[in-house]
Amino acid sequence: MPQLTVPTRLQLDSKGDIYALDSKLRRIAHLKGDGSFVGYLDLHGVPAPDPQARSFRIGADDQFYLLDILGRRVLELDPSGNFRRQLPFPAEAGFCSDLAVTRGGDLLLLDSLASVVYATSKGEAEFKPLSKDLKEYVSFATYLTTDSRGTIFVMDQNGSSLVTLGPDGTYTGRLLALGWKEGQLYYPAQICVSDGGLLGIADRNNSRAQFFELIK
Repeated sequence: MPQLTVPTRLQLDSKGDIYALDSKLRRIAHLKGDGSFVGYLDLHGVPAPDPQARSFRIGADDQFYLLDILGRRVLELDPSGNFRRQLPFPAEAGFCSDLAVTRGGDLLLLDSLASVVYATSKGEAEFKPLSKDLKEYVSFATYLTTDSRGTIFVMDQNGSSLVTLGPDGTYTGRLLALGWKEGQLYYPAQICVSDGGLLGIADRNNSRAQFFELIK
């Protein structure tokens, strides 16, 4: 569709509507569940500078969390795009490429250069290191998500693999590897995990989506 030129992030709200970040327009497009275009999420009352969105998440109450790489902050917005608060990146952070919201409402922040996951508890406003340096396990991580048990999944784009962390940030394993066969990845982009333990991966350079059942 002409209103969505380069979609790079997808999220669903509680009603099943689709929100897609256009990395060229730097805007979030709103679509109905059938794919019809509704409009763009307009931001209201956000302090300067004008946000340059890299990623976003939708929380349990349909609030938006926007990763603003220009302002080096995470913006919290209500479902209509009204500004609520901002959380600055840690001073020592390098390039923060993604964020995630846990089932309990905590925020996670992924630093791709330092290979560190930061966290802030629900209601707090300061990110602190949750994991140790993960450079031993990842080449360049670009995507972050969690499941219903609190497991943290870190997508290593350049390493074409998936690293798992415990809820406390402890390294617990590395899954999958570079390749072109089924069960292998080539520059993966986005991942999601269902409540039932189905893991979906947008295997970008292999031009496919792959699905895996997580062992409980």
